[in-house]
Amino acid sequence: RLLLNLLATEPDSYRRIREYLGPEDFTGDVYRAVADHIFRALSEGEPVNPAGLFNQFLEEEDKRNQVAAVFNTAL
Repeated sequence: RLLLNLLATEPDSYRRIREYLGPEDFTGDVYRAVADHIFRALSEGEPVNPAGLFNQFLEEEDKRNQVAAVFNTAL
């Protein structure tokens, strides 16, 4: 969770870890989906859009809460 937050809030860190870590390295459906979203956005030079992630889990409150926890984690 902390690493995902770091990538979302400090996009420059992506360049340092992208050759060592990918979305497939994250466990759990939610964290893998968040990682996939973040890695895809950063590889395309786009900003990370948390709202897009929340929309993927509109029907599942517990998963939405996990996504929110990633973006609300203090470093």
